Amino acid sequence: LEVASAAAQRVAAGELDTRIPEDPKNSEVATLATSFNTMIEQLVLRLQRDARFAGDVSHELRSPLTTLSNAVEVMRHSRDELTVEARSAFDLLASDVGTFLVLVEDLLEIARSDAGLSAMNLEPVALDELVRQCVRSAVQRHELRDVPVQIGDGVSGVLVNVDRRRFERVMTNLLDNAQRYGGGATAIRLSTREDRLVVDVDDAGAGIDAHDRERIFDRFYRGTLANDRGMARGSGLGLALVADHVAHFAGTVSVLTSPDGGARFEILLPRVEEEPS
Repeated sequence: LEVASAAAQRVAAGELDTRIPEDPKNSEVATLATSFNTMIEQLVLRLQRDARFAGDVSHELRSPLTTLSNAVEVMRHSRDELTVEARSAFDLLASDVGTFLVLVEDLLEIARSDAGLSAMNLEPVALDELVRQCVRSAVQRHELRDVPVQIGDGVSGVLVNVDRRRFERVMTNLLDNAQRYGGGATAIRLSTREDRLVVDVDDAGAGIDAHDRERIFDRFYRGTLANDRGMARGSGLGLALVADHVAHFAGTVSVLTSPDGGARFEILLPRVEEEPS
């Protein structure tokens, strides 16, 4: 029973390869172990099947959505020729198509991660230079607002073990979230804390309600501000992807209050003392 309890705790923590040794000499224990292992195997199959379904649906949606997006861009050139009512309808259509595209891309990436199909290429990289590159990419490729990167003492040249593509997605999602809901990012601050490196992304908003902080990294949870029709609408998956990717880097992400009163998304990552030979 102690072995089964410990195994159940590991499964609850996400270690789905956990199994109980089956002892054929003890029929009662063997029955328990067999039942437990069968249950976990069925759970894994269900998760994989659900992830494949979400991935397949997302993949099938990409083609027609790309066509819609291209059509919107063509129509954008003639927007000024439309009536006031038609322009309003077009702007709403363009916004919803953009939101749908982001939703499908996020859903596809989460499905791949859940199914274990997303390649993870961890490598030691200097955090300060990587963050600067991510900000430049967010500004150029995603048309997000530029934000200053402040490098604290002892951070320059220090390595972290991350997947470059996924870390760029983390930073892009945090900057996009700040722009949509927090009045834009005001600063990215890098510092050290014991054996970890800290990445703080501060915004100019009013902060995040304590109730939202508990659920903001849940999938499809968009917070109380997202219910305001005057606010930009997101997919509800961006911050879930942030939490998922950071966890793969053996790090954590949380929401605090910035010194200026806005929201602060804080990422803690273990440092790598030197590149492995």
